[in-house]
Amino acid sequence: MFKFITILFATIYFACVGVWTVASFRLFGFDEKEVALGVLQPLGWPWIDWFKEQLGPFSAPLVTLAILLLATYLAKRNTRGIAR
Repeated sequence: MFKFITILFATIYFACVGVWTVASFRLFGFDEKEVALGVLQPLGWPWIDWFKEQLGPFSAPLVTLAILLLATYLAKRNTRGIAR
């Protein structure tokens, strides 16, 4: 379950960064950066509010992604000793 959530989170994050990049360079006539930022801010929410000066809208979701990756690793590691 952790693996699915981590992959889903990473996919949404990288899609939003891609949309923001397309909007920054105004490729394909798309110039709405607020669409990507509107999704990126909730993805990094506790961190974006707690560490306002250190983290921006792009780096705050990376903290959440790192926590999800760690939780996925630890959940996988704990199931190795269980006999099936």
